Amino acid sequence: MAFLFGKFIMEKVKTSINKYWNWRSKSYGYDADKSIKIANRWESVLKELVSDAPGTRALDIGIGRGQFAFHLARLGFVVTAIDLSEKMISHARKSTIAHKLNIVFQTGDAEKFKFEDNIFDVVVSRNLLWTLPNPDKALNEWRRVLSPGGTLVVSDHL
Repeated sequence: MAFLFGKFIMEKVKTSINKYWNWRSKSYGYDADKSIKIANRWESVLKELVSDAPGTRALDIGIGRGQFAFHLARLGFVVTAIDLSEKMISHARKSTIAHKLNIVFQTGDAEKFKFEDNIFDVVVSRNLLWTLPNPDKALNEWRRVLSPGGTLVVSDHL
């Protein structure tokens, strides 16, 4: 019984998180830290961090409007990008088309993937961990899908 109650509470929390980010998606791309100067700096940092990755498959988790996914695609990675928010994915998909990038988008939970073990050479996340109810569970899941010797890049501001 306690398990079912805990699962119900967690689903309610995730529903609230999804609702917030769907609402927030309208203005998220206009935040001050989304400037061209900052975007170019992030692309440079990512290039340095993932340049020695063993392969070409990358996963961007909690994509927001897709900035890291775009950088990885421009660096030559085959990118899968997931977010809990359908509307964030919708905005990112539109930008992908405008920039002529090829990225696979999926709605998904950062704490529980449907991916097999060890399939991504690079796993990235920006400003997501602080929003998750179970960040330790998420990090374990991210490590699970990361290939041996792969690169995990996590940036959070809180």
